[in-house]
Amino acid sequence: MLEAFNNLYELVAIMATAVTLILALALGRAPERACALILLVDVFGIILLLSLFDHTARYWMVQVKAVLILLAYGAVLWRWPHRWLIVLAALQAFAVLLHLAVWLDTSILARVNALLLNGVGWLMMITLSAAAVGGAIQRHDARRASKSQ
Repeated sequence: MLEAFNNLYELVAIMATAVTLILALALGRAPERACALILLVDVFGIILLLSLFDHTARYWMVQVKAVLILLAYGAVLWRWPHRWLIVLAALQAFAVLLHLAVWLDTSILARVNALLLNGVGWLMMITLSAAAVGGAIQRHDARRASKSQ
């Protein structure tokens, strides 16, 4: 029974990632598209890490990938300082701290850490989707207001 819920959760996560990527690439401007590309690299990085490396190498590569993703969000934030980008960078920094917490303190349960990391990932996808849709609505309202004047 739990395996069925796990498979359902994975399907929902894949569909949510696809919807987030489509929204950010189709409706977003340059910052949203840059973050969508970072998300795409992150997803393909996870697939690559799971398929190519053994457990010990995968552990270190996930740590390095989390820091590289944080640096990528920092570079996007440096170029386009939006509030939602600050939230994304802060959430990714929290994810890096969660990765490092398990490395520094082995008494932290891996399941609890994985649950927190999943929650952070969902918050990041919701933030990026909301930024893409909200930006598109703002641009549409501005266009409509300029036509009515």
